[in-house]
Amino acid sequence: MAYAVQQDLIDRFGDDELMLYCDRNSDGVLDAEVVAGVLLDANAMIDRHLAGRYQLPLSVVDPGLTRIASDLARYWYQGDSVKADGAAAINFKQALAQLRDLADGRTTLQAAGVAPTQVSGGGIQFFQGGGAFDPGGY
Repeated sequence: MAYAVQQDLIDRFGDDELMLYCDRNSDGVLDAEVVAGVLLDANAMIDRHLAGRYQLPLSVVDPGLTRIASDLARYWYQGDSVKADGAAAINFKQALAQLRDLADGRTTLQAAGVAPTQVSGGGIQFFQGGGAFDPGGY
């Protein structure tokens, strides 16, 4: 399941940014393999976080996942150029935190999920007969 595609990166970050980081041959042509690689990595990371809670592939892509995939891909295509206090690094950390929240169930998607484990017991049980506090025994 593709959570983001090349056009999502262009729409969010612009052609100029993508060309700056993804024209590896410096020939003025966007290297689609670079873009596809970072998007594939982003999609795989998202799947690893969602797999324990959701049935994959998702039937509908939540727009939040498109943003998360885009932020992950941006961080990876910028590589060594990422500044620790820059938008790419900050958004990457936020994307990871959101994935952890999804994996742990602190936030949810509108998608088919894995059925929660049923816990047995824990209900109230009643017993007949005399006990330590049975007033009928006096």
